[in-house]
Amino acid sequence: MGWREKMGLTPDEAYVFSRDVDGHFKDLGFYLSTMRPRFSDGYSELASYNLPVLRKDHGNEDGSTIRVFMNRKEIYVEHQTSWRSFGGSQHRVFEEPLTTAEEIEQNLDEMAD
Repeated sequence: MGWREKMGLTPDEAYVFSRDVDGHFKDLGFYLSTMRPRFSDGYSELASYNLPVLRKDHGNEDGSTIRVFMNRKEIYVEHQTSWRSFGGSQHRVFEEPLTTAEEIEQNLDEMAD
């Protein structure tokens, strides 16, 4: 089974979410990657490990880094300290696939609180 089938995409779809949603997040600095975080509570917990995701890395002034990995099935956010060690994570898996930018942004906002 290919990655498109695993993510519920038809063979002619080449997007993580859709052309419009992927484009929206790419305009915000996300890029196509795979679900391969540096840290996690266990890769077995990541339903989409090694599958395509939209990813964004953000370096903070204190030297710490936040990485966001997201696709229709889950969002994983990890924090790396300025010492390059694990600083924490948030993880959400969705029963119903995320399909709109608004749904995704709402979840990201909730995870940021």
